[in-house]
Parts: sequence; C-alpha cells; structure tokens
Amino acid sequence: MKIAPRQIKTFLAKPSPNFVAFLFHGNDSGLISERAKQLAHLFNHNLDDVFSVTRLTGEMLSGEVGLIADSAAAIPALGDRRLVLIKGRGNELLAACKLALSARIEDAIIIVEAHETTTKHALIKLFESSKTAASVGCYADTMNDIRTLATNI
Repeated sequence: MKIAPRQIKTFLAKPSPNFVAFLFHGNDSGLISERAKQLAHLFNHNLDDVFSVTRLTGEMLSGEVGLIADSAAAIPALGDRRLVLIKGRGNELLAACKLALSARIEDAIIIVEAHETTTKHALIKLFESSKTAASVGCYADTMNDIRTLATNI
C-alpha cells in the first residue's frame, strides 16, 4: 500500500497491524533514515539489541536472496517479534524483498530503507501492491513547500 504524504505522520505514529513490511524510499536520505528509525522504535525500544534486531545491507543480500526471509523467521530471544532492518539501493534489494514478501511473516517486522529509487522502481511497486506491506516516499522539500511553510509560521 502506498502511504500518501498527508497520511505519513499519522501512519508513523500508529501503523496498521496488517502490515509486516515497510519500505522507505526517495531522494532524501536523511528523511528516509529518520522515518525508518521512528517506526522501528514502535516495535523495539533498543535497536542495538542483537537478540531481537537483525541488521542487513544490500551487499549482504546480493549473494543471499533468502536472508531477509530467514532473518524474519528467526525466533527473537527477547520480546514478541523480530525486527529486521535493511539498508541498500533498490536494485540489490528487489529479489530478497520479493522472496520475503511471498513468505508468510508472522512474528517479525521488516523495515527497508531503499536509496537510489524512483516511484517507477520495481521495488516500490512490489511494496505498493502487497496487502501486508507499506511504501512511504521520502522526498526533499521543494521551494513551494518551503515558501508555504514560511508563510504559515
């Protein structure tokens, strides 16, 4: 499901329990990371907890397409759900995300930060067409956005 810009703030405060995978993408790397971290804290307060949080990179996934699905299936030592955090570029994430979203994910949350993607990228379309995943665009403010903000203060 695509989350519209006007819904992002509400969505990040309380995402639907139907979603198990979240994609943050766009051209604003700082905003992508900040929103992903904000969402991750809803599911685990200690993102450095190696017993319930798995961190993956696109480079790790290039040789191991099943790594996201395997990580999501791992039983967390502490807490209710495993949190799988992934950072990479769109192309290197696509095959692993496709496999993970086709698997039945019950006791995990997957959060993906995809840099170097556009709205036409296959990874974004994959998340937008899934019933259990959400896609959130993170784009830099335009001059009109900044002008509107300045006049409303």
